[in-house]
Parts: sequence; C-alpha cells; structure tokens
Amino acid sequence: MDDPGPIVSQALGARPGSAEIRLLSRLAQELDSRLEKHQVREVLAALREELLDGAPPSLEELHRKVRSCRRCPTLEGPPMLPRWNLVNPSVLLVTESSQLSDERVEGLAKALERAGLDKKKVAITGVTRCHGQAGAEEAERCSPFLDAEIAALRPQLVLAMGTLPARTILGTEVRVADARGRLFFAGATALMVTWSPGYAFRGGRPQEEYFEDLSAVGRFLNGS
Repeated sequence: MDDPGPIVSQALGARPGSAEIRLLSRLAQELDSRLEKHQVREVLAALREELLDGAPPSLEELHRKVRSCRRCPTLEGPPMLPRWNLVNPSVLLVTESSQLSDERVEGLAKALERAGLDKKKVAITGVTRCHGQAGAEEAERCSPFLDAEIAALRPQLVLAMGTLPARTILGTEVRVADARGRLFFAGATALMVTWSPGYAFRGGRPQEEYFEDLSAVGRFLNGS
C-alpha cells in the first residue's frame, strides 16, 4: 500500500511533525492579523460614514469624539488636539502628528512669516492625534478624523507636509520630491505637497524647497 501522505496520516490520527506545527502556528497568526485588520477597517468605515454622511460635524463635536477615541492599542493618555487657529483658515497645514513641540511651532511661525503668509489665516493639524512618531497604521486609524476636520474647516488649500500626510489624504503612494510644485485635488479640496518641517529644518536643498513651497501657497491664495 502506498504512503497516504502527511495530510491523510494526520486525518487517521498521526501526530503532526514540528514543521507542520510551525506552519499551522504561522497560519493562525496570519489569520488573526487579517481578521483584526478587517475589523479595524469596518470600524473606520462606520466612523467615516458617521462623521461625513450629510453635513460635517462642528469642530467642538468632532474634537469631543477625538478625545474619546481609544482605537490605537499603544495609546498613552488622551488623544492630542490641534492647537493653532482652527477658525476659518485659508490654509490648513497637515503635519505627521498633532503633537508639535513649542520649538517646532515657533519654527513654523517663522517660516510662514518668511513666506509672507499671515499666520492668522493658517491652521495646523496632524495626521495622527496620539503618537509623536506616526506610522501608516496610526494614520489609517486617525484618517476619518482628519477627513472630517478638512470638511468642517473648508480651507482654500491643504498643504501636506511630508509623505505620510500626502499619502493619507490622497489615498495613494506619494513621493514628496515628485509631488512638489503640483496642485492635486482630493475631492473638492485643493492640495499641495512639501517636505515635513522636521526634514526641511535640517537645512540644505530641502529647506530651500520648503520655503519655495510656502511661497507658492501664498501665490495660490493671491490668485497669482
């Protein structure tokens, strides 16, 4: 009689070998991971529908929902809220995180002044609200809040500062070096892309391009 093979042998009661056990363990882990990602996406889709179905929520209502969010498993403390001029802005700057240090905020203010932009017309928010170092997973979990914030503020222009903000808003892979100097549209929202402040402030060519992009924002607002 021919050997029935490992699968038939296991069905007849033979114990699986160590290789089969490792394979089954990896498959179980992969299944758990896929189920978790599917569940997260279902929750995010429901949240996006809740926030964006019909009239956008007020900022007060939106930020109340942000404060109660516990979707990121590594969250420590309540989520952070944007803190700069969320009152009828002409431009919304989107950085990687809402957790901007005082030094970074001061640097942004000086950059806006150098570019001739009135900081009273500029709001700053982040892709994520609970992580200093944002990643793709955190950005996905926070994206419904960012979409709702843009819908509520209705800026003339959104400036995505870095790869993660640009990729999150546009929903596709983006290289800053290729996207600079171009005007995109995410739905009805006009979008430009520049380097992240942290990268630009290291100096060199990226810093020069960063200031060029801020100046281009000013020209866009002035219709020139």
